[in-house]
Amino acid sequence: MNFGERLINVRKEHGYTRESLAKALGISKYTLRNYELGATEPGHTFLKQISDFFHVSIDYLMGLTNEQEILESYELNTYEKNIIKKYRLLDDHGREMVDIVLEKEYERSKALEEQTEEKIVEMPSHLEVNAAHHSKGEFTDEERQADEDMLD
Repeated sequence: MNFGERLINVRKEHGYTRESLAKALGISKYTLRNYELGATEPGHTFLKQISDFFHVSIDYLMGLTNEQEILESYELNTYEKNIIKKYRLLDDHGREMVDIVLEKEYERSKALEEQTEEKIVEMPSHLEVNAAHHSKGEFTDEERQADEDMLD
């Protein structure tokens, strides 16, 4: 499939007519038609605009891959790259075992994280104000009276 065919498919998948898409992109419907028919080659600015607009990869639009999804780019250190290389060399059974362990450890880590978040209790704002006053030695009359009553 060429760029024009992919553009037509993406446009239709998202429910746009040629005219409505051209208007949304700020170009003439004739320019869009020429891109779709292959009469005009799109420039990099238009490719980026379409990619961003429909959230599809430029590689997909250009026919270099059948994956529409824009892949996230990650910075990997040497250790992580070596793990990926080893993973790719595993047979199906080996990859399945790694996937199972990885998923279980991920679930365990998320559960621990959620438990930690549940233990954190935010101090109500009126207590924060009182704590600030107390740290400066400032007390209300009621607090002073309560302290005196406790001592009696």
